[in-house]
Amino acid sequence: MVCRGEEIGDLALAETALRYAQHRPTIDWAADIEPAEPPVVYDRHFSTGQYSDPLRLIAQAWEASLARRKPLLSLDRPATPEGIEPGPIQAHIDTMWRDFIFVDVPPLRWIVERQRPASAMDLGCGLGAHTRLLRQLGVPEVLGVENLPRYGTVLGEQEFKRFDLHHPIDLGRGYDLVICLDLLSRNHAQLGQVATGSVVRHAAGTIIFATAAPGQPGPAQANRRPIGEWLRDFQALGFTPDLAETLGMRALASLSWLRRNLVVVKRGLTDGEEAIAALEAIAARRFRWSSHSQGIRQEACTEAISPGSGYDVPP
Repeated sequence: MVCRGEEIGDLALAETALRYAQHRPTIDWAADIEPAEPPVVYDRHFSTGQYSDPLRLIAQAWEASLARRKPLLSLDRPATPEGIEPGPIQAHIDTMWRDFIFVDVPPLRWIVERQRPASAMDLGCGLGAHTRLLRQLGVPEVLGVENLPRYGTVLGEQEFKRFDLHHPIDLGRGYDLVICLDLLSRNHAQLGQVATGSVVRHAAGTIIFATAAPGQPGPAQANRRPIGEWLRDFQALGFTPDLAETLGMRALASLSWLRRNLVVVKRGLTDGEEAIAALEAIAARRFRWSSHSQGIRQEACTEAISPGSGYDVPP
């Protein structure tokens, strides 16, 4: 009746309730209805039931939004153990700590709050910043995988495994969420194929990945394939893009390469070709990259975007 725009009176509501989950051709109100008082009496102890002053509520919410909140994620470099000699690995760790701390909290916070995964893997975790973030966001079980010694990361013993990512990885189990934010496009096409297999092998439900796009600034050796090729590789392995969640994560990102490249793929979705076509159409639009200083982006829409960056507006 509500859907038809009709009003519901007390008698119609009572009749609807009486007919719920049963077949009653007629209702004998005298025989079928028995007046009764509710069996429980509630006494109010902690409030009068009156609404607060609306202006006061708005002022309190505004004050809370302006107050400085404790950062969700902070990173301190762990101490290097005694006896570690300088060498290529140590130099690589030093370079990563100096030049590669780029973390965008809001997109991952949104997807974790939306999906509530019980476990997550970060394949190609680097220093472990995103793995630590997943833990801070409430994921009970997290694992970071990288070809680094653990002392170079921010992760504990139960949160990290070291593997050579040039070779297939198989831990014999799946994770509700697998993230892979730069590994697929590292170095060359063969590693990208190996990494894709390692990602899918451990994904029980959702994969979040980002790869370097054609024309994107960065290392010359990066494996820059069109997004449609990556998506069809995942589709052949049973994973289809979730367009709504992909665009939701991109909208919350401050870092331009995440606004451009993040993709969410899942098992069991049926509109794969439509989603791939939509993401290919977005990728075909000209995109001007923005430069960013390294650091942790705690909140969305708080970073000034470089003039002229982003997608060109169609005429």
